[in-house]
Amino acid sequence: MDDAAYDQIVGLIYDSALDPLRLKHALARIVEAVNATGAHLVGLKAPDLEVVLSAITGFSALGEIDYNERYARLDPRARPARTRASEVSVRSIR
Repeated sequence: MDDAAYDQIVGLIYDSALDPLRLKHALARIVEAVNATGAHLVGLKAPDLEVVLSAITGFSALGEIDYNERYARLDPRARPARTRASEVSVRSIR
């Protein structure tokens, strides 16, 4: 990825912090830049791991609904959220 593409993506991420509706566009640009099929960004609220953010691109809307309703509580990416910050190791977040 060249510097211009990187700068554009960083700008899109910052823009989405100001306007959350732009987040899916930022994710779509990241997917394109790394030649991926799709991306899923999940924000979990500790300690109960409530999904407070779920943005998916490259997959159907039904996939997002299915994730939120069924798989969010099983997602291994949530493991660090179940652990106090002082207990998180590099191994557990890889």
